[in-house]
Amino acid sequence: MNVAVRDLFAAPTVAGLTKRMSLSSVQDALDVLLPIRAEGTRPPFFCVHPAGGLGWCYMPLAHSVPDDIPLYGLQARGLDGAGGLAGSVREMAADYVAQLRTVQETGPYHLLGWSFGATVAHEMAVQLREAGEEVAALVVLDAFPPVAKPEDGDADADGAAREPEPDAEAEPERDRKPTSTASSRSSAGRPATSSGPHRKRSTGPWPACSTTTA
Repeated sequence: MNVAVRDLFAAPTVAGLTKRMSLSSVQDALDVLLPIRAEGTRPPFFCVHPAGGLGWCYMPLAHSVPDDIPLYGLQARGLDGAGGLAGSVREMAADYVAQLRTVQETGPYHLLGWSFGATVAHEMAVQLREAGEEVAALVVLDAFPPVAKPEDGDADADGAAREPEPDAEAEPERDRKPTSTASSRSSAGRPATSSGPHRKRSTGPWPACSTTTA
């Protein structure tokens, strides 16, 4: 397919070029569900688009994936100018789950996501599992899991861990008065421990806690 330079200047967007050229093949190439290879006897792989929204980047997979595995691309809505973009990853994933069910009603499902598409594919897998479906494969390419944010109260605004709060029941060391030199010091020169129950403080960046030992 050839595109004249004047057409690019007149319609610099994919949606504009689609309307200007009026080609049904181009219109189909912007559908949410893009058939890359519809034939095959095994469960298909559904490939979620990266940040650009197009699934055309998965076309070369048809040369590497076995012939009996169908391949479909999932593309963002709004590329053809007919609809708006999804409001969230969860909304986008729900839309794509509905799309893949038109091809495969039940699992096991095979999902693939590249870059941003990996986040959407993961959310699709979560929604499918919640619906009782089997997800046999979730392939993640060039993506990392999100970093968990600290819970309220676990860290300060700068991310530093809070120090353990002082134990209100424990008497400060400086206020304790030894009854005698022999009873306040052990043979190793360390503070002697009482024979009754006492509290042991936890250390580290975790919330303060205490345990009672005999």
